[in-house]
This record gives sequence, C-alpha cells and structure tokens, in this order.
Amino acid sequence: MADILQDERIKWIRQRTVLALDIPTETFDDYFKETLERARSAGLARDNLKTYLSDKCAAGTTLFFSCNKWTEEITGI
Repeated sequence: MADILQDERIKWIRQRTVLALDIPTETFDDYFKETLERARSAGLARDNLKTYLSDKCAAGTTLFFSCNKWTEEITGI
C-alpha cells in the first residue's frame, strides 16, 4: 500500500481529490489500505489506479473516486 502512495503522480491525484471532495487525506489513503474486509477492493483500487497511470490510458480518460460524506445539523445551539 505504501508504495503506491509514494508515487508523485498519486500524491498529485490525492491532493486534488482531497481538495475537491473536502475530505481528510486519511480517507483517501484508507481507500487503498488492505484490511480483512477490504483486501480485495483495496487491491482492485490500486490496480485500477496503476492502469490509469500506465500507457493503457490516454488523453480523455477519466478517473472516479467515490466517498461518503454527510453533514449533521444541530439545532438549539
């Protein structure tokens, strides 16, 4: 996991994604972190990102990143 996040291209994508979605950097990093329940999806995410950055993808290719974000409104304060 750590190897992919050290790539300068990934760092640039992380910065843009974090700013655009207004999420913490850890949320982006967690997407690629293997846990018992996310081992397969984290591996697929890394493979998809590597493919996106390889010579297989060209101008006009789009990369999507999903995240769940919500806000809670507290009244009476």
